[in-house]
Amino acid sequence: MTTTRAIVLDFGNVVAFFSHALAAKNLAALAKSPVNPEAIQNFCFGSPLDHAFERGHVATNEFRQQVKSEFAIEKSDQEFDQAFADIFQINPAVDAWLGQLRRNGPLLLLSNTTPLHSAWFLRQFRDCMHHFDHVVLSHAVGYRKPEAQIFQHCQHLVGLPAESMVLVDDLADNIAGALNHGWRGVLYHPKVGLDQILGA
Repeated sequence: MTTTRAIVLDFGNVVAFFSHALAAKNLAALAKSPVNPEAIQNFCFGSPLDHAFERGHVATNEFRQQVKSEFAIEKSDQEFDQAFADIFQINPAVDAWLGQLRRNGPLLLLSNTTPLHSAWFLRQFRDCMHHFDHVVLSHAVGYRKPEAQIFQHCQHLVGLPAESMVLVDDLADNIAGALNHGWRGVLYHPKVGLDQILGA
């Protein structure tokens, strides 16, 4: 049995922190009339529209237009995109581990994300993205964690069996999905150390 392992890192709240509330607040500031940011957050995130956008089933222009229409936002696409997507801050702890993680085998980024968000963070954090051998984005492959197909896709990329794959994710449901697929998993929180990931 091969001893090579692939480490698969979630992006949001692992590699970088993010705030949907900030996006909702930013978008509310663009509306013609006062609007409750919570209403925007519920419409844009964790909703059927959001999940379809993250699967690539809704085009960027369609998503943007639905949100603009729902909340009377008449600003430019560029202003909308920045308000929606400029919500990330690098996690310095994980950023510092990337070189070491890559020396132990293939390193993958696996994110449930939209085209607007990924375009933004891939550009914003391009200095750390070179560490990853593969970047797997839900909207590009048509599946979201914890669906089995997205784990199968990652295995195909690196040519390793399930027992050689380790997911580091902040959501228990995603870790459970990985375990059900035969992977190992580390539920990330700020107290997780590099040794816990390498020893998984």
